[in-house]
Amino acid sequence: MTPNLTPNLNATACPPWLERDFTYELLGHRRKYLEYQRYVEGEAEDSLADFYGQTYLKPALGSVEFVAALGKKHEVASKRLAKAQRLLPSLATITQAVSAELQIPIPTLRQALRGRGQKNEARWLAVCLCRDLGGYSLAEIAAYFGMGHISGISQCVKKIDQALATNLRLAQAKNILNRDLTP
Repeated sequence: MTPNLTPNLNATACPPWLERDFTYELLGHRRKYLEYQRYVEGEAEDSLADFYGQTYLKPALGSVEFVAALGKKHEVASKRLAKAQRLLPSLATITQAVSAELQIPIPTLRQALRGRGQKNEARWLAVCLCRDLGGYSLAEIAAYFGMGHISGISQCVKKIDQALATNLRLAQAKNILNRDLTP
């Protein structure tokens, strides 16, 4: 049975908090409004009851199966979806894990060492993991680590790649942290 489709899905202005473009992107660019309406009408009854029956409201509406299917179908968008649902580790969580694994104080990770030849491999690793696992923008990472510019992130990644090639302990720590911090 074909759902009764309204002539104009965008007749009402979108509230600023509603992330509909992300949903449209997941549903595909062709006939996105029709697919969105079908999605809403098909999922609405059960999903709305489940969604509003929870104490913590997730920003993505849909069944667990629906969210899982989106993640598989759209790997590029899955990290963004996981971040929206607060499934990815926070910057602080990543930093704490690096601190614990390498036994380096958190302030040492968050502050750059000054002077020629200074190495802060633990900081470089923390920055790299925040970029790779956290789904954070370069600006967010730079601000968290007190960098003046986002170019510092690429410098950290370049330095950690060189360090990982020669430092077995650091490479093992990265593998452990990747495993432990990946949802």
